[in-house]
Amino acid sequence: MAHFYNIPSLLKMVYVEKKMDIDEGANFVLNKFERSYNKLSNKGKHIIYPEYEAAQKILKR
Repeated sequence: MAHFYNIPSLLKMVYVEKKMDIDEGANFVLNKFERSYNKLSNKGKHIIYPEYEAAQKILKR
């Protein structure tokens, strides 16, 4: 769940440290969120869903 509350650090990692381009970085973060979300319990998914949905809206083109 921490990934969903620390989006700036993930963005820094993909764009600064890994030097990905815009689309590649956005896809990396989206995939990371999807993998993390799928690992959560149903209760965890319910709690984090608004952040998950917002991240998808922001990062998808």
